[in-house]
Amino acid sequence: MSRNNNSNNDDSEASDTSTIGRTRVLGSLSALVLWTVGGITALFGSLVYTELGSSIPDGGGETVYLQKAYPRPKALFSYMFSLIIIVIIRNESPLCDIDYLHPNKFIVDWNFWQLRLWSLSAVILVTFYHILSNKWANHINQTLTIIKMSTLIVIFIIGIAEIPQSINNELNTNWKNMFPNNAIVNVNSLTAAFIPILFAYDDSLDEFYNPQEQLKKSNSISVLVVTVLYLGVNIAYTNIPLSNITGSYAPSEILAGGFAFQIGGFRLARTLSFFICLSAFGALAANICAGSR
Repeated sequence: MSRNNNSNNDDSEASDTSTIGRTRVLGSLSALVLWTVGGITALFGSLVYTELGSSIPDGGGETVYLQKAYPRPKALFSYMFSLIIIVIIRNESPLCDIDYLHPNKFIVDWNFWQLRLWSLSAVILVTFYHILSNKWANHINQTLTIIKMSTLIVIFIIGIAEIPQSINNELNTNWKNMFPNNAIVNVNSLTAAFIPILFAYDDSLDEFYNPQEQLKKSNSISVLVVTVLYLGVNIAYTNIPLSNITGSYAPSEILAGGFAFQIGGFRLARTLSFFICLSAFGALAANICAGSR
């Protein structure tokens, strides 16, 4: 499949909240700063939940915590919070995951309605196997987690191997300039870039036994591991000249496809894009599982 003019159209419509949009607006090094701040924010936020989970071991999450903190009027604050989370906020996370679940042009070129049908089918499939068996749902979700972490590690390793060549590349100014073309980034761009980063750290902790003993340690380790992997992947992306990321070499939301195409050609781009789709499917499953509870 050859690159065509559609890739330019897709990229020109990339928003500030997409991976391509964040890189275009901020530049690779500034994106690394945001991912670091996002990891620190996620760690501190998760530690709050760790403390609540240890002191209030009853199941139910925020609903139980708010019921304990605000018993009067009965259940008002807890159920208002749950309603907002489930109806408004939780719907955004699966949409972000589905955005990356679409196979890009390295795999198959689908039209608007085919992509929507694929998204709906993915949501129905995830919901179905969670209803069918909690045991098998855990096995599937954990397998998808392993695939996602392995994919991130592979991208990180490839990126580390390419660093010497990238630094010596005169066309790649990512390692020299914090912001592209010395542009001043406004607050809106920073906010638009930071919100999806926080979503990326969601659901980094799975179920485990003996939560009162394991919760604090497991939480900190999980968030730190995810932060290191995300930083490693973005370091790998820094090896690509910014003009290639925002130009015709990035034909979809899946930036990893454009990265792999630069490093190893079409075959590597197709393989890596496929595993990114599986990773997005796993993120969708984690969000549906957590949101339903």
